[in-house]
Amino acid sequence: MAVCALDWQSRQTLADGYFLFHYKRLVGRLAAGVGAYDVPRGGVLDGNLTVCDVCRVGDIYPVSFAAPFYGAPTVVTKPALFAPLFVVGLLGFGMYNAYTPVVRHQTVFINKKMDKPLRIGMASDLHLGILFGARQLDKLTDIMKQEQVDMVLLPGDLMDDTVDAYLKENMKPHLQKLTAPMGVYATLGNHDWFRDQKRIKHELEAAGLTVLANQVLEVNGVLLVGRSDDLDRKRPSAEQLLEGQNTQLPVLLMDHRPTSIEAHARLPIDVQVSGHVHNGQVAPANLIVRTLYRLAYGYEAIGNGHFFTTSGYGFWGIPLRLGSQSEVWVIDIKSKH
Repeated sequence: MAVCALDWQSRQTLADGYFLFHYKRLVGRLAAGVGAYDVPRGGVLDGNLTVCDVCRVGDIYPVSFAAPFYGAPTVVTKPALFAPLFVVGLLGFGMYNAYTPVVRHQTVFINKKMDKPLRIGMASDLHLGILFGARQLDKLTDIMKQEQVDMVLLPGDLMDDTVDAYLKENMKPHLQKLTAPMGVYATLGNHDWFRDQKRIKHELEAAGLTVLANQVLEVNGVLLVGRSDDLDRKRPSAEQLLEGQNTQLPVLLMDHRPTSIEAHARLPIDVQVSGHVHNGQVAPANLIVRTLYRLAYGYEAIGNGHFFTTSGYGFWGIPLRLGSQSEVWVIDIKSKH
């Protein structure tokens, strides 16, 4: 049987095309909430060239651009083999980080009296949309229940610009499952504010969330403050919101962007939770954001308060996180007295 002999570069081009085809199908399956797509082992091009094996995200197995066309000479150099292996591993690891949240715990002590300790569950930047939706909401609910949080705080960017995908995919019943004994509270971030803030606020409230748009609310002996995103040019400062309030109570602030931390550290704010930065989402942006914000990521006690900036529960744009990971914070607040 006559077989056309291709040089290595031609074979590599065919192999890359085969892999990209199946990688796009993998992303599509994840977007549909399936969670896995197996590229056929021993996939064949033109009956002769085995090009790749890709297993489910989180368990990345070797990708082989190996078997040659019959009768054609085979020369596989290490760099030629390493490049696709590295890319596939990196993409798989990035997708795993985007869809697999970790739970981070932190205990803080405040200089105010409390009837009992308070456990806060905090998740920001869900970006509910086509690639992140019902399954991830159910997972978030499971995490909050397992951690037995008293209150859930969602400081902004719950939607990805509009409610179109939220409504089309019928996410409301899933968001309604997210409950806590002291309630679930949210603020609007920049992606909630861009062009659909009224509908977004309406849908969140319809699902049972309390949206604090530059408001202060006393909940079981705790003063909860919610500021809208910086895009709200009329929003008052945190200092103005606290005027006339009983700041002898523990004060919790939701502020989507961590842009005013140093000013807030001089106020009677005990705990502030923020998001927005995504810890850069994809390296090396995680290094760049550190130069832009006082606290781009993590926890730090500053001045009078305790400040948290989360990398977020969801992602923006592509389902990829490198140098960051999807996460939920569980914060235990206790009194020094």
